[in-house]
Amino acid sequence: MYTHEIPGGQLSNLRQQAIATIEAMKMEAAITAPKAGTVQRVAVSATAQVEGGDLLVVVDSTRV
Repeated sequence: MYTHEIPGGQLSNLRQQAIATIEAMKMEAAITAPKAGTVQRVAVSATAQVEGGDLLVVVDSTRV
């Protein structure tokens, strides 16, 4: 997984702003923000193998 540059960590466009990308079987899938907010932390390393349901990014919707 790799993260995208987000100026100031702010997410303003609901369901439109890619915050990370995961790769599986040479295909990439964008992970988009479920809501507006501020990225608090990335919960996995860039080389970590993840599964469905794993925590990837923490978004604080109280700090928009």
